Amino acid sequence: MLKRLPHVITIQKSVEAEGENNTPSIEWQNFATIFASVEPISGREFVLLQNTNSELSVRIKIWYYPGITNAMRVIYGTRIFNIQSVIDVKEQHKEMHLMCVEVFS
Repeated sequence: MLKRLPHVITIQKSVEAEGENNTPSIEWQNFATIFASVEPISGREFVLLQNTNSELSVRIKIWYYPGITNAMRVIYGTRIFNIQSVIDVKEQHKEMHLMCVEVFS
């Protein structure tokens, strides 16, 4: 059960916009700014096309907030996390876990 949520995050959703020369582009729009608990789960390094990248998996715990999907992302300070999955804990609509990945290059 959630007790204290010490962090503030912003959840963003992608929206299609019109770019230069009427070409479609993707922009990020704020969906919600809420309190959360950001907890690192694991970190690993891997080699991709001869570049070394780091990947950090985190669990972000929040109070239930309808409409959040894995097509969204989380902004925490200057960091960006892609949402991999959204878990409604015990399917009770009280607490959610956002399983996220931050990728550095």
